[in-house]
Amino acid sequence: MESYEPKSGLVAMVGVVSAVFLVAVIILLQALYYRAAAKEDLTKAVMVRPEAKAVFAEQMGQLEGYRVVDPQKGVVTIPISRAMELVVAEQGGRP
Repeated sequence: MESYEPKSGLVAMVGVVSAVFLVAVIILLQALYYRAAAKEDLTKAVMVRPEAKAVFAEQMGQLEGYRVVDPQKGVVTIPISRAMELVVAEQGGRP
């Protein structure tokens, strides 16, 4: 019966070429991912739609202003910074 000896040089070369190819594919996929992520971040951060800006301004006005919510029950809102000061003072300066 004949014994078959694998060609170690060929096996090593195929292994090295496969490893280099795998690393190249990983680097390419990572570059594509980072490019897509950067594009998405730009879309979310810079290209804000005008209606979103208006909603944000309205919400900030609600957080930073005084207004009467329910005059029957005497419910009002105060600026959030003032509310935080009152809470800290109420706790005796403890965070």
